[in-house]
Amino acid sequence: MNKLFVFVFSFIFVTGISQTALDIAIQDEMSLENLPSVSAVIVKNGEIVWMKSYGQSDIGNNILATPQTPYLLASVSKTFTAAAAMQCVESGLLDLDTDIDTYLPFSIRNPNHPSTPITTRMLLTHSASITDAAVVDNYYAYGTDPVISLSDMAQRYFSTSGSDYSTANFLSGQPATVYEYSNMGNALIGYIVEAVTGTLFHEYCDAQIFDRL
Repeated sequence: MNKLFVFVFSFIFVTGISQTALDIAIQDEMSLENLPSVSAVIVKNGEIVWMKSYGQSDIGNNILATPQTPYLLASVSKTFTAAAAMQCVESGLLDLDTDIDTYLPFSIRNPNHPSTPITTRMLLTHSASITDAAVVDNYYAYGTDPVISLSDMAQRYFSTSGSDYSTANFLSGQPATVYEYSNMGNALIGYIVEAVTGTLFHEYCDAQIFDRL
């Protein structure tokens, strides 16, 4: 989807090709990525300048996608997690290179490297040596609001007394020396935002990001 967005933006504002050529490019990319549908919009200076949907939102019932078709937000949310964290940095509540234990009610360490602190910068760059173990599948809620809070998630997964704690939650490599895309590491950033602001993450984002937008 990110690559598809780049396609849309590039074709309209950089190459200036025709609508027909843009349609063909998007449909070719959908075929390559095996995407059943795509809805896209470009807003410029506060106005919608282009919007279109492709494919089917329900293949079984032959229902076409529309601009109102809901899609899973998924990792697009990481953009807002990073924005919230950097707002906390700008306000002096959070330092990128300080041990995250400074901000949390329990210690988080890679058990393979217990003397190496984990920092917010490492979390933001997916270099904190945190991996997504199989239990993470139980933390997702598709189509509904989550049923587990960020604080409960963090305690269960990262605290040595947590019900889901395991050495399998971490990589063998030392923090800051290894890279692995980590949903749990990113969720931990959200919990850190809660900890330093004293506000639930979704409420913080509503007030400091979405309401402002």
